Amino acid sequence: MRDILIVIPTRSSGGTRVQSLDRLIKSWRKTTYGYSDIMCAFDKDDVHNYTDILPPLGQSWVMDRMLLVDKLNKVATQPQLLENYHTLCFVGDDVVFRTDGWDEEIAEWMQGHHPGVCYCNDLLQGENLPNNVFISSEIVKAQGYMVPPVMKHYYIDNYWKDLGIRLGKIKYFPHITIEHMHWSNNKSEKDELYSESEKMMGEDRVAFDKYREEKFDSDIQKITTYHER
Repeated sequence: MRDILIVIPTRSSGGTRVQSLDRLIKSWRKTTYGYSDIMCAFDKDDVHNYTDILPPLGQSWVMDRMLLVDKLNKVATQPQLLENYHTLCFVGDDVVFRTDGWDEEIAEWMQGHHPGVCYCNDLLQGENLPNNVFISSEIVKAQGYMVPPVMKHYYIDNYWKDLGIRLGKIKYFPHITIEHMHWSNNKSEKDELYSESEKMMGEDRVAFDKYREEKFDSDIQKITTYHER
């Protein structure tokens, strides 16, 4: 079994995300110690925009157009991936890996703390929210998803942090930097994809609040039962 699979949902948004993804891949190759692999998730109507950087990507998944949560769940719940990887990671296509050997330390912690959740310093939210996240694959096996499908884009990081707290197994690595090159931090331009996503914030907040009230406790029980069996 491999240690970490990094799942990266992406959409080109006029070409800006192609450049961002290329930068991400190069930063990963430069910093990995071999404990992680990458899986990029593309839309069928958009994958042609990535032709120039497809060869070095290795693994990729192409699907009908989906929003972020659906795309992430589609890849993360594939049986062959769940069986082959101990840990699943999500990062957006607008991040850069900065710390050499980050995946060795993450893999070691996750092996000793499962089912668990951990995350690193993104130089934007820091410890407040896991904009990058690593979760045990058995969590996905137990629930049937990596993110509650009632949400579309926002509050997924709030969910992951609450999940780790409720499980009693959560770790923040302040010295490992996976930099979030977000427009709000003046590290990128606000493109069409950012603008489209913002429209979902209100309904996602309502959906997340309802999930916490009605289903979070039962999901924690599912994970605990799965782990103990």
